[in-house]
Amino acid sequence: MRPAGAIRQALAACIPVACVPMPKLGAMTWRDAAQALQGQGLVNTQAPGEARLVKKTMENMVQAGQLQRVGSVTVPGSRRQMAAYARPGPWVANTASLDGVFRAWIR
Repeated sequence: MRPAGAIRQALAACIPVACVPMPKLGAMTWRDAAQALQGQGLVNTQAPGEARLVKKTMENMVQAGQLQRVGSVTVPGSRRQMAAYARPGPWVANTASLDGVFRAWIR
């Protein structure tokens, strides 16, 4: 397995862990994450290709289980809502392992 790239490592560090009572609290959209990475000098949000790179990386992290969608938020200046992301808390990892145990037991 390849090591995580610089963008993926920076996203994992800047996106907060979802809290149980209010999962949207502290969640970030991909545009918020791109702005945070621009502040670190990793991406240029004025370049459409680099903004798409951040969005695609976050989608890949969702599929890998490193991020979770916690809802959608309204962004100022847009009529469409954007997905909000947060890192899964420790309870998500525990439920995923329990799911694996149950699936193995059913077989």
